Amino acid sequence: QVSAAAQVEKDYFDKLDGNKDGVVDEEEWQNFVQTHADAIKKWTPDDVEKWLLGLQFDPDTVVSKLKHYKGKDLLRLKKEDAEHYFGLEGIRLVNEIEDLLSSLSAASKEDASSPSS
Repeated sequence: QVSAAAQVEKDYFDKLDGNKDGVVDEEEWQNFVQTHADAIKKWTPDDVEKWLLGLQFDPDTVVSKLKHYKGKDLLRLKKEDAEHYFGLEGIRLVNEIEDLLSSLSAASKEDASSPSS
């Protein structure tokens, strides 16, 4: 028997894996980002900076290098580039962006499934 959490994770992965090959490739990820990222695209550089500082990224490295980024720029950041420029912090940055998108996706699912008042 599959736990509820495991089923949610599988459903989420299946949704990302558009061609059902068992791998979420770059194109599938970008499609997901485009679908769920409208709110982040509207972020100003101040919004990005506050988000980074709130996640306790180093103000002298990650935050200072990304201080002119808008939300749409943040979403264009590739994992390889983040890792190249920031090392382990770059990997954490990409993971935080993915987590943010996932939470937006979950919120949009909840909004879609809740009855209108």
